[in-house]
Amino acid sequence: MKKGYFGYLNRKRKTAAAIAVLLVAMVMIVYFGALRHFGTNKNVFSLLAALMCLPAGKAVVDVVMYVRAKGCSDAAGALIEMRTADLTAAYDLYLTSYNNNYQISHLAIANKSICALTESDSCDCREGEAHIRRMLQDNGFQDYTVKIFRDRSKYLDRLDEMNRAAGGKKHKRDEEVLQLFYQISI
Repeated sequence: MKKGYFGYLNRKRKTAAAIAVLLVAMVMIVYFGALRHFGTNKNVFSLLAALMCLPAGKAVVDVVMYVRAKGCSDAAGALIEMRTADLTAAYDLYLTSYNNNYQISHLAIANKSICALTESDSCDCREGEAHIRRMLQDNGFQDYTVKIFRDRSKYLDRLDEMNRAAGGKKHKRDEEVLQLFYQISI
């Protein structure tokens, strides 16, 4: 499943958990198997197990990261799907910055306008909008308006407005902006 599709974060969460369990199990098997066989931890397999802790630790961190990131709800996804035919759009984006994380359930782009829906109460919308504007400007995308909505009905109304303004055309520049969002989100 590609980034930006509905259910992406749920799928990544399950995959990351499976990988973490597998890697941690491998570390345990190698270490304790060698310890039992040789009767001491002073062997090459103990060193191998220690080195295997690095990817296992990274996998555990990935699990924690994906557990914190919530995707778009099924109810919102069903309502949004009907309204995004002519828009460049993505689901399940989780943007990170030095100070905060921004859960974006859905994002749509049209005519230098970006609107997003967050279903997280902890998401600071104003700060998230400023972060997105900075990321856009740092990557050469100027004069975009950015609005993050908490209210689903207002977001759906905005999607309808954006559809009317887009007039059935998707622009190449909108797809480039969407690719930037894929790069800056988990």
